[in-house]
This record gives sequence, C-alpha cells and structure tokens, in this order.
Amino acid sequence: MYYKKLKKELLQMRQELQTRLDQINNNEFASEMGFFVDKDWLKSLIYDELQDVEHALRKLEEGDYGRCEKTGRPFTENQIYVLPTARTIDDFDIQGYYAKTGYFSYD
Repeated sequence: MYYKKLKKELLQMRQELQTRLDQINNNEFASEMGFFVDKDWLKSLIYDELQDVEHALRKLEEGDYGRCEKTGRPFTENQIYVLPTARTIDDFDIQGYYAKTGYFSYD
C-alpha cells in the first residue's frame, strides 16, 4: 500500500518544518531570506503546518487517514498526493490548480 511512502513524505515534511522553526528561532532565517519578514507571523504559519502534519501522522497510525473529517468519504490518491495533510474535502477547493498524477505505485 502507498501509506509507507506517504508516511515517509509526512516525516520529511515534519523535519523540514521543524528545521525552519529552528532557523527562525536562531536568527538564521533572516539572512537567508535577504529581506524583512515578520518572524512571529512566519513562525505561526510554519507551526500551523507542522500541526497539520502531526495530525495526519496520528491519523495514519490510528488507521483513520484519508477520509474527510466532515463526511467520512475517502479522498482519492490524487487528492492525498496534492495535499497529504488535508482534513476535509473543503481543503481541495483549489486542487485543480495543483493536480498531479502518477505519484503512488502499488509495487
């Protein structure tokens, strides 16, 4: 099943987000960006995304992943690939702009 690949991607996302938070907290990020960014605002955005990743990982471990939290309907593989941290079908309102195919393999 593709959950193994998905879990690996979510763990990588978590690591990358945590690294960004660490960089901001250690004042490394401002020089990398080359321009002024409101650090509190940026930290808030990254933290929110990190929480979404953690939520997706919990759902994956509990066997509850890949379903709309409102309707219970399953997401398609393509939807999961586009937004692996999605909680509801509403999260895919702009999916058409970013749709990708051919990500998961059942080998």
